[in-house]
Amino acid sequence: QERLALQSFLRRSFFEKKPLNQIAHQLLTASGSVDPKAIEYNPAAGFLAGAGKSANEIAETVSRSFLGTELACAQCHSDPAFEQSQQDYLGLATFFLGTQVSRKITGVAVVSEKTITRKRTGLFFTDKNGAAVYAPPLVAGHDVDLNPADPRKSLADQLIQSDRCANAMVNWVWEEIYGYGLSKTGRINQTVN
Repeated sequence: QERLALQSFLRRSFFEKKPLNQIAHQLLTASGSVDPKAIEYNPAAGFLAGAGKSANEIAETVSRSFLGTELACAQCHSDPAFEQSQQDYLGLATFFLGTQVSRKITGVAVVSEKTITRKRTGLFFTDKNGAAVYAPPLVAGHDVDLNPADPRKSLADQLIQSDRCANAMVNWVWEEIYGYGLSKTGRINQTVN
């Protein structure tokens, strides 16, 4: 159901000639049901509904989709191959701490945002030496002011201005047209010849 809702949203958006940055913003901030019969129907919610069940899984999908970077390995250690650190990983995951994907009895996904009371907007993790390290909210390596009332909007506002997001979107379009991207998935900064 998530996939069908997302496809419907994307088809309509492309037909309306909606800019890619606007589409990305809507996908990241969407809340509602993916059931077309529901009052709160929002087909854009299909992206987050299918992205994962936890903040970490959603952050990995968002990084791969909108930043063109594989983030999974950075959950446990800094990953020099993809130039990602644990701070990058948790800095992106912090935007999705309140994101909830629930499934009604029918199995249909509903995406919502639970307000989280925070002393700090980022997350702490323990480094390899056992020291506590703070990971502030980050998008493409840049600190972001996270609005606790609407963290996904804070993310989307910053992400769509990122050069890495623009590069990832160009790569998607190029791959769709020519069958291969300008860069390999997960390595957006490395050109393929």
